[in-house]
Amino acid sequence: MTININIYFPAVNIHSHSIGAVFFLSLLPLHLIPTHFPTFGQSCNPLPTPPTLHDKVALSLYLICAVSCLSLSSWFHTVSCHSKEVCDAAHRGDYIGIVILIVGSITPGMYYAFYENIFLQVFYMGGIIIAGITSAYIVLSPHHRSHRWHRTLTFIALGLSAVVPITHILFTQGLAHAREKMSLDLIVAGGASYIFGALLYAARIPEKLSPGTFDYFGSSHQIFHCFVLMGAAFQYAALRGMVWGRTMAVGKTIAESDGLS
Repeated sequence: MTININIYFPAVNIHSHSIGAVFFLSLLPLHLIPTHFPTFGQSCNPLPTPPTLHDKVALSLYLICAVSCLSLSSWFHTVSCHSKEVCDAAHRGDYIGIVILIVGSITPGMYYAFYENIFLQVFYMGGIIIAGITSAYIVLSPHHRSHRWHRTLTFIALGLSAVVPITHILFTQGLAHAREKMSLDLIVAGGASYIFGALLYAARIPEKLSPGTFDYFGSSHQIFHCFVLMGAAFQYAALRGMVWGRTMAVGKTIAESDGLS
């Protein structure tokens, strides 16, 4: 309790992600009721057709992944001063949480991107999960765990694995389809937030430029935390947009069928 009340270096790291975890956790019940809304910026109109069980699972799994990552991160920064053993265990949990968030950000998008092709859904979602397991093994190994740049580049590479299925969609369906059905703009914004924050963290900017100035506020790690929250929000909005796009397509098909009948 003393750690969480007093102002000291990890305080921003603790509270930024603990508040973020509570925020995303509070959104979870909203996706267990019959109606949702498309994105933060659009009018709160009900979906054209009710969300399916798969829609609820996709949104709920993403939120659970986000809450897991942010909670493990906050916990690590809270107990890091306890002992070496506790710190090491919590640090490993922090790394696992990052992998969970990255995989959880990508896999729901693959479900909607290849909604009409089960084989490609399974292929790309399975590939992302395997890449996540491989990344977790790498960052948890003693050699890479002690190298900040090794860890950072591993996480970035895992996130960039989404480029493969996105490129597939762009070549087969076109840019307009990707922007409308996959919320591509929001996905890119979320990915850019994660990567930019991670690069600042790995480069230790800005504290490397002015040692001692950012001991309490404004360090690269704190900035990284803020960009993680921003990226998670972009990914959540993108996923809601995907649900909206799918239900709009279904609603249009139903309307056309009714018109023909």
